[in-house]
Amino acid sequence: MKPAARCFPILSHQAAQYWRYKRRLTVQLLAIWLFSTFSVIYFARELDNLTLFGWPLSYYMAAQGLALVYLALIFIYNRRIGKMEEAMQAAELLSKKEKEKDKEKDQSHAE
Repeated sequence: MKPAARCFPILSHQAAQYWRYKRRLTVQLLAIWLFSTFSVIYFARELDNLTLFGWPLSYYMAAQGLALVYLALIFIYNRRIGKMEEAMQAAELLSKKEKEKDKEKDQSHAE
C-alpha cells in the first residue's frame, strides 16, 4: 500500500512562526479570560465586602467590569495580530524584491 498523502501543506518558516505566535497569544488570552471570569464567580462573597461607587465589587465586576476585561482582550488580540500581519507582509514584499534583484543579476550575467 502507498503511504497516505499529506493532508496539510508544508508551511514556510515565517508562516509556521506566525501560527505558533497566534496560537500562543490565543491560549494566553483565553487563560486570562478564564481566570478573570472564574475568580469573580468563585470569590463573589469575599468581593461583596468591597464597594465601588456604592455597589458591591462582585456586582460591579459581573455587570460591567468583566465586559471591559473582555473588550480589552479583544483589543489586545486585534492589535497584536495586526502588527504581526504587517510584519509578515513587509517581510514577504522584501523577499519578493530580493528575488527580483537576483533574477535581474542572473539575466545580466547570462548576457
